[in-house]
Amino acid sequence: MQLNMSLTTSRLLKSFIMVIFLLHLVGCLWVTVAYLNPFDTPISWISYAGLIDKTNIEIYTAAVYWSAVSIYTVGYGDITS
Repeated sequence: MQLNMSLTTSRLLKSFIMVIFLLHLVGCLWVTVAYLNPFDTPISWISYAGLIDKTNIEIYTAAVYWSAVSIYTVGYGDITS
């Protein structure tokens, strides 16, 4: 199946897909870093944000939000407690 799409639309779609993938990748890495805490005490951004008792999808959403804010703005994400 062939789509008749302009070059601009094709590039825009490709860029959008790459940004979504990058946000997913950085979000997953951010959650992984939080769970790789070598100490017995759960001190991470998850505990500081009050997400200890939340579901995995809520933690993932917070991580993707943080990565979007960090990528699109200057500075760090605004995960606050």
